[in-house]
Amino acid sequence: MWKVLLAIAAVVLCGAAYLGFENKKSLETLHVSRVDKQEEVRKLKILLAETKEKLEAELDATQKLVQETEGLNTKITVAKGKESDYKGQIEVLSTQVAAADTMLKMGQDFMRDVPDIQARKLQMAELQNTIQEEVIAAQNLQKQTAEVNTQRDKLQGQADELQALTNDQAAGRIRGPFKSTVRKAFNNWGFVIIGAGDEQGVVNRAQLDVTRGGQPICKLLVTTVEPGECVAEIIPGSMAPGQAIHPGDDVTKTTLPAGGKPAGGGGGIDPANVPTPALPEGDMQLPADGGGLLPDAPAEPAGDMKLPPAGDDSDPFAPKAPAGAEAKPDVNSDPFK
Repeated sequence: MWKVLLAIAAVVLCGAAYLGFENKKSLETLHVSRVDKQEEVRKLKILLAETKEKLEAELDATQKLVQETEGLNTKITVAKGKESDYKGQIEVLSTQVAAADTMLKMGQDFMRDVPDIQARKLQMAELQNTIQEEVIAAQNLQKQTAEVNTQRDKLQGQADELQALTNDQAAGRIRGPFKSTVRKAFNNWGFVIIGAGDEQGVVNRAQLDVTRGGQPICKLLVTTVEPGECVAEIIPGSMAPGQAIHPGDDVTKTTLPAGGKPAGGGGGIDPANVPTPALPEGDMQLPADGGGLLPDAPAEPAGDMKLPPAGDDSDPFAPKAPAGAEAKPDVNSDPFK
C-alpha cells in the first residue's frame, strides 16, 4: 500500500516539479514580455513627445501660413487695383500710340511732300535769327524809350519847378521858411534894410511882417533885392501910430493863402496891387567897401528945408508951416501921396 502511495507521491511530485518548471518558464516569459511592453511604452512616450513637438511646429507653421495667406490676399487686392490702373493707363497709352501713329503718318506724308527739307531748315534758322534780332532791337528800343521817358519826366519836373519859381516871384511869394532881422531902419523915409537877399530866397514885391518880442509892428514890401540883403518899403497904413522899426526887429514872410491874398486883418494887402513908392533921387547907393545897401546922406533941401533931428520921424519933404502958425500934424496923412 505504501508502495502505491509512494508511487502516487512520486507521480505527484514529478507532476508538481513539471508544473513548477512550466510555471517558471511562463513567469520568465511573462517577465520578458512585461519588460518588452515597458520598453515599448517608453518608446511610445518618446514618439508621442516627438509627435507633439512636430504637431506644435506644424501648428506654428500653419499659423504663419495663415498670416502669409492674409498678406498675399492683401497684396492680391492691391495688385488687382494696380492692374485696373494699369489697364486704364494702357488704354490711354494705346490712344496716344494711335494718335502718334497718325501724326507719324502725317509727318511721313509731309516729308514725302517736301522736296528739299534741308532748304526748309535753313529758312527756319534764318527766320529764327531774324526774330532774335527783332527781339533785341525791340528791347533796345524799350530801353531807349524808358530813358527818354525818364529824361522827359526829369525835364518836366525842372520845368514845373521853374514855372512854380517864376509864379512865386511874380506873385511876390518867398518859398520855404524865412526869418531874418532888420539891419538898418529909416523910419523918416519909410524903408528899411533887411539882412537877407535872393540867396536866402527873398523875391521882389514879397510882403514881410516885422515883429518885436512876438508883437506885430508893421508890414513891408520888398522893392530891391541883392544877394545878401534887400530894401523893403513900409506898407502905408500897416504901422500903428507911435510905432517905429528898430534895427534887430524880427522879419518873417507874410503867410498868403491860395490866390495870393494876405491872411486876416492888420493892414495886410495884396503886394501885386501896392505901387512901389519912389525914393528921393540920390538916397541909395552901394558903398565902396561892398558893405551892402546903405543910404547916402540926402542932399540938403533948398531954402528953409532942413533934415529933422535924430529921433524925429516927421516927413522932411513936407512944406514948412508959415511963421507963427501952429503946426497941426495930420495923423491920417500918407507921406507917399
